Amino acid sequence: MTTCSHAICFLYLQDYRERYLKSFNEPSSSSSNGSVFEALNIAKTEEHATESIANIEKTRSKEMTESGGVNFSVSPKEVGSPASLSLVLPPAYVHLSSSSDSSPAFTTTLKSHDPDPHGFRRECSRIIATFLSPGSPKELALDAIMRDAMIRNISLSCHPDVFLSAYEEVYSFLERCSLPRFLLAASTNINLPKQLYWYTMGMLNMLLGILLALLLITLVPTPPEANRAWRIFPILIFVVGGGQFYAAWRGSCTTIWRRGATQLRVWEMKEMDTEAEVFVEGVLNQDRDLPQNAIALQEKSQPTKVNVAAIAPFAIEAQQTRLGGASLSSDTVSSYATTPGAATPAHNFRRPPIFGPETVVIDPRIKAVHRQLVMEVHRFGVYLLLISSAIVLSVPSRLHSRS
Repeated sequence: MTTCSHAICFLYLQDYRERYLKSFNEPSSSSSNGSVFEALNIAKTEEHATESIANIEKTRSKEMTESGGVNFSVSPKEVGSPASLSLVLPPAYVHLSSSSDSSPAFTTTLKSHDPDPHGFRRECSRIIATFLSPGSPKELALDAIMRDAMIRNISLSCHPDVFLSAYEEVYSFLERCSLPRFLLAASTNINLPKQLYWYTMGMLNMLLGILLALLLITLVPTPPEANRAWRIFPILIFVVGGGQFYAAWRGSCTTIWRRGATQLRVWEMKEMDTEAEVFVEGVLNQDRDLPQNAIALQEKSQPTKVNVAAIAPFAIEAQQTRLGGASLSSDTVSSYATTPGAATPAHNFRRPPIFGPETVVIDPRIKAVHRQLVMEVHRFGVYLLLISSAIVLSVPSRLHSRS
């Protein structure tokens, strides 16, 4: 959930900045192209907080002068951590209004310190409620000083640079934690059944190579009667099996990599099944919504049913004997096939086939990870070939030792 919240906030802030700068025709102050933030140093957070506190102090003194010395605001030094306290809004957000004569009520508004013809200030309020408010579903794991500084700065302006410190923290989190985990999960291009298949094939080839090597060592004499180079064939078989076993351990398949594809994950197949189920339901609903005259015409065009029991009763008896006395009808089959969730329970992923469906890899970073993984498998095969050759070719023959 934390990674998802950071990713959503990252994309939303990018979109917010682009729309804001296009609306006001304002050049970017922290980026070259004007549509994206620049990943700055996190050490500037304290500086941003100090500047925001100074700005809010100036605004408080100005409001106190205009209101005749009455101030309902709270000092920034008295504001605790948002993680332990409720959300404390700056004085530009809260004013005292009387909804009735008996009981006054506090209402939350947002005083505009800059023009807002496009509703960006209302969007900033939603950002606070979604990403900065404690206890929200998509609350960001930000420092208390950073969070308080942004809340104070939003009361002064809704410029995208107000969220620069949050963008900086989210960018750092995605780069340090989310991206490596994503590449690690995307480095495998096979599912578990295909992985078990290559484990089995690699183990069988390795055992076959060891058996052939033992037979050649014990039965075939060494020079001058025979050549020791015959032992290369079991070495190659052993090396191929070892490469298959290592590739299965790393979750890679070279045949799928040559096609530039990867097998669909279990949850992706579940999403495809859900989409297909919705499509089939739509087709069935269209068939049910046909006019009545079309249904009547279809019924008239069907051939009359033949009484098979009257013509050949032995055929019905033989069928019931094979099925154990159970009778199947077209209504039973159709009702079973079109009932959603009848075969599998909810949240139960079906086992993917060994040679399951594949999808083309488009992301160049994932392609680079797959290419690096295949190179590591080939490098492991070369090392295994050299080590196994040195061991098998150096063992003397049993017949040669007798002589």
